[in-house]
Amino acid sequence: MADDSTSPRAETEPRPFEIHGVGSSKQSFATLPDAMQAYVKVDTGNHSLRMQKDGKTAHLVSTDWQNDGSTPVGQYLSPAIKEYHGAVKRGAPTNELEQRERAALADIEAWPRTVKREAAPAAVTDKSLNIHEGERSRAERQEASAPTRSDPPSKAADQSKKVNDAALALPAQLERKYLRVGDDLFRSGRDDKPDMSIKGQDGIRINKDHAIGDAVAIAKHNGWQSIRVHGSDDFKKAVYLEAARAGVAVKDFEPSPQLKLEGERLAARDKAREAQDPTKRASMAKQDPTEFRAAAEQFRRNSHRENATDPQFKAAQSHVLAASIEAKTRFPKKEDQARYIENAKETVAKRIENGGPIPAARFEQQRQNEATRIAREDLTLRQQERKPSRSR
Repeated sequence: MADDSTSPRAETEPRPFEIHGVGSSKQSFATLPDAMQAYVKVDTGNHSLRMQKDGKTAHLVSTDWQNDGSTPVGQYLSPAIKEYHGAVKRGAPTNELEQRERAALADIEAWPRTVKREAAPAAVTDKSLNIHEGERSRAERQEASAPTRSDPPSKAADQSKKVNDAALALPAQLERKYLRVGDDLFRSGRDDKPDMSIKGQDGIRINKDHAIGDAVAIAKHNGWQSIRVHGSDDFKKAVYLEAARAGVAVKDFEPSPQLKLEGERLAARDKAREAQDPTKRASMAKQDPTEFRAAAEQFRRNSHRENATDPQFKAAQSHVLAASIEAKTRFPKKEDQARYIENAKETVAKRIENGGPIPAARFEQQRQNEATRIAREDLTLRQQERKPSRSR
């Protein structure tokens, strides 16, 4: 039930759960199930689910925009709340929902004494998720059929199959990337066979090489800290490298020294990229969302000149400048150019509102400078072609 309820019960019943959206919009709820159901329906990356308790605010579910504000990453108070959110979002069976709900409520009841509970080992950390090689090339299938030291099923592998019978949840970016039909994930509606199949009980079966990294991301997203790989040697090596980058251990597989070194180098490279500006990212994470909204509104109100001279908006305005240069080359009519520029400004304003970092449009500007240079050279050639006709 939301804020606009006027029943006597609504006036006296505590409503500690709140959904905060764009601007100052807010809905409050008396129970976690009502709040989570409503949150799943309205959230597009611009909402957060919070709880008020003893004068303190707990952020249960929110979105952190990464990769220059283009990739939403879910943030949760605890793993139990993350699992409950995923179960509600995918419409899990009633018995699973009740189980996830009880675990989430236990964390909420214990908060803030267990605010760091997320670092505690989950129930599946001592188990491994199975990743299988699916239908690949005939040569690889023949190689995979040959027995290897890690292929025979072990007791540990049999136990890992029984850890979690629930369907695996997808990270937000993969939900947009794939089409999910039951346990099958397709990149295109025209595909006859899935890129991979995911099941909590049987693990993940990969049919296409490009899905290996995504399969590891799904395992990590669902709390698995180790995996077991079944398939050809080439397949195991490819999975190992992606797992090394993600910090996921591979059981029953001994990499060669050079493969291990390559995995360490890939992980170090990814870590360096993520930590390019940790101070700025940490300060933005602590910033109140209302500040982002206020900054976005100021950016909208300012003129292009004001945004270009304001240190706060200079980098953001460079994207609008790139759009204005591109508009002049794409649209002959000034009204079309103006509309294109305003749309670009609104897009940038929304990124500011979401709190994502906006670096200067260096690559876009270089491309536009190149277009300007070509246009000038074309004009020079035209002028040179006219000179002989004038001399006659």
